[in-house]
Amino acid sequence: MNWKIRAVLVSIITYCTCFCVTVCLCVFGIIGKIGRIDGTPPVYVAESFDIDTDREDTIHEEEIVFMTSSRIRPSEDVINILLVGKDVKEGEPERGRTDSMILVSLNRNEKKISMVSFMRDCYVMIPGYSNNKLNAAYNIGGYELLDETIKLNFGIDIDYNVGVNFTSFTKIIDQIGGIDVELTQEEADYILKKTKKKEGLSAGMNHLSGKQALWYARTRYVGTETESNDFGRTSRQRLVLQTVCSTVSGMPINELTSMAYEMAGDIETDMSVPDMISLGTELYGMGISGINSYRIPCGNEYTDEVINRMMVLVIDFDKAQQHLDEWLYMPE
Repeated sequence: MNWKIRAVLVSIITYCTCFCVTVCLCVFGIIGKIGRIDGTPPVYVAESFDIDTDREDTIHEEEIVFMTSSRIRPSEDVINILLVGKDVKEGEPERGRTDSMILVSLNRNEKKISMVSFMRDCYVMIPGYSNNKLNAAYNIGGYELLDETIKLNFGIDIDYNVGVNFTSFTKIIDQIGGIDVELTQEEADYILKKTKKKEGLSAGMNHLSGKQALWYARTRYVGTETESNDFGRTSRQRLVLQTVCSTVSGMPINELTSMAYEMAGDIETDMSVPDMISLGTELYGMGISGINSYRIPCGNEYTDEVINRMMVLVIDFDKAQQHLDEWLYMPE
């Protein structure tokens, strides 16, 4: 072989090797910062009830129809990842009630990704405990009990959990240069109030910083033009996630690596390293900007009730499971 050709080949091989090693070091450096949910039995705490009204009960437990069997037809081609949004501040307990619960479902057969928000005020059965709001399950028994509660009430098997601190949320938004979101005047006024600003936002399309986007996604006291209160909040959360995913999908690899490194310390998961790499690649390859967005409960398939001085959503579990089966598994 000509020595010049050999030299070129050696240079190419050396470059490719160094590139691969660098990429691996970056990937494992990022993964090394991610917190681990190691599968050890969680520490259970005494159950608590979110007392939020002095009104009399509007319904009795006996009137609620819970599911005794699952309508879900599981498939090995569907992977369910539960995103748990938490707001852990310095000096506060590590585990409180979940601020948001969003199921990200990957259907390999259909090549589709779906997001489903579970309303935190859904009144559910919690295995081994009293019936309570859905967001109490994590507080009592961590991810394990939350997964069991979702399985019992909605028939969905959770394959993986990902816990996200809202600190990382603002970091991501700021690193991608903010996001464009259309606001109502009421939403704009609310964000200005919370960020202690007098101007800068108005009805229509606005460019939001990380802090502004966080207040936009977390407010439960301002409705959208089509949804009220907490329903509007879950809709905003899914919209922000979709907007971020769409923006991130077009970013250069070096910027993605930098962003991932910055936010890794605010994330925890029970995925193995190979699972994180393979699922991340798979999700990215499917086109993460084209995500289907849903909510449980949907439509008019619930009633607002008061139980034990708690304002709750009593939902139609049969219809909820039917929707989840169609949305995620898409049976023929």
